[in-house]
Amino acid sequence: MAVPAHTLLIRALCVCVLVVMPGQVLANAIQVSPTVSFLGADVVREGSVITVDSEQAQYSISARAHHDSVYGVTAAQPALVFQTGEQEVPVVTDGITYVQVSTAGGQISRGDFLVTAAAPGVARKATEDESYVFAIALEDYQTDAASQIGFIQADVSVERAELALEARRQAEMSAEDTAPDPISIVRAVIAVVLVVGGLFFVLYSFRSTIKAGVVSVGRNPRARSSIVALTIGNLTFALVLCAVVVFIAVAILILPV
Repeated sequence: MAVPAHTLLIRALCVCVLVVMPGQVLANAIQVSPTVSFLGADVVREGSVITVDSEQAQYSISARAHHDSVYGVTAAQPALVFQTGEQEVPVVTDGITYVQVSTAGGQISRGDFLVTAAAPGVARKATEDESYVFAIALEDYQTDAASQIGFIQADVSVERAELALEARRQAEMSAEDTAPDPISIVRAVIAVVLVVGGLFFVLYSFRSTIKAGVVSVGRNPRARSSIVALTIGNLTFALVLCAVVVFIAVAILILPV
């Protein structure tokens, strides 16, 4: 059975790549851009966002904001594409390519996540509460005209963008958990002041009591036992008062407001 001409051409191209650039082939896998067909595919612009209806296996240009089924972005000159049918367009589903963007979602900076815009085939910056991201901007795009459409390079990959978005949100949540709470700081200050003030008051009062007891023993040695008992009682009261102050300070720190 005769082998089709396009199959022979594909085989010859692969052999040439393996012979001429063996090191590059082993180091980096060649990204083959798939081709899709839909109404108007032959005149679609480069960098247009393409969506897919998985149930009906139909492709189309994105036509609403924050679309949940982005397939990829059309490419004028992909690295490698096998195109066999008519009215088909190559689409980058995993790789770096140019994407049509607007500032409908705000100024775009490098590292921002992209979602589909309301304009057909155009992407915009994702807001904080949007999750259907499909690319990460590799360039800035800043203009005051929200309706103006430009091109920037972006890393297109739905899976990679969603993983990066989830990682960023987890990092932000961890940062919020570890950030100092103003109320906690105030409570800590109150507790420290209470403990330091209470201990100072107790120790100062106890010192005065000890001094008075020593003077009293010197003046009246026969009352020594009574004075010692009184001093021990004062010491016990001071220790209990210290314990109460520390307990109140701990309660201020751990009890809910």
